Amino acid sequence: MPGLKGSEMDVSGWEGRDTVSTQSSNAPSAPLYRETRQAHVTLLTEAITTEIIPRLLQARRAELRARVRPEHGLAWQPEDGEVDRFAALVLDRDESLAVAYLRELAERGVRLEALYELLLGASARHLGRMWEDDNVNFTAVTIGVFRLQEIMRSMSAAFVGTAPTRAQEARILLVPAVGGQHSFGLAMVAEHFLRAGWEVCCERAHSDADMAALVEGSWFDIIGFSVGATDQLDSLAKTIKAVRKASRNLRLGVMVGGPVFTACPDSVSACGADATAGCASTAITQAEHLMMSLARAG
Repeated sequence: MPGLKGSEMDVSGWEGRDTVSTQSSNAPSAPLYRETRQAHVTLLTEAITTEIIPRLLQARRAELRARVRPEHGLAWQPEDGEVDRFAALVLDRDESLAVAYLRELAERGVRLEALYELLLGASARHLGRMWEDDNVNFTAVTIGVFRLQEIMRSMSAAFVGTAPTRAQEARILLVPAVGGQHSFGLAMVAEHFLRAGWEVCCERAHSDADMAALVEGSWFDIIGFSVGATDQLDSLAKTIKAVRKASRNLRLGVMVGGPVFTACPDSVSACGADATAGCASTAITQAEHLMMSLARAG
């Protein structure tokens, strides 16, 4: 509120507006008048800070809560164009705009799980499509994805929370395919596994030998590969074969993820993997089922 700072109010604009006739015998003396006026200002300031502002804030929160569309038990879904608008905020010069937008959604009761997958993840994919369509350059996309990662990192503690204690320890190794880069999607998958109580290791290998050394030196129940392009599928099949041969865990589960497998599900078995998942949250379920299946088979 303009002019309001803490418990003080700017009254400079009032100077000269209240006039008192000095010719009236009933007019208060100047010092008494100033004291009376100051008392009125103090009372008004207290009323604003202790009653009016809290009521306005309460009304604002109620308004935000009322704006949450009834989903009849279903998860929140972004409105038409909302992902595009949020992606534009991520690319804006003012880095605070995207964070402020997320805070508003959180105040409206949108769960962090929905923000992670349906807004952050969707925005990352939208940025990728914008680059493919030459609507933005590579530098802008890189900056945008970096900001998304920073936002996700700032939300991580609240999202992961206190990880549940699992009855059975489970370890997963998450890696981009050889020749690929660490992706925003892979980082999001890691967050979900941590939240589910898994021990997560994220690495990057430059060759099949490096990849094999990772599973040879440590025990993992599952290894998850992130694949960004179809031209990586042939080399991925060789990598998976090398990893299975070198693994300390003879029943190592292999999962793959990325738009390649969403577009062509047959590629999962073709490259020698056991399972895939369309999003980070379903990856947990798929990994749990895969572990149980491999245990029964052993």
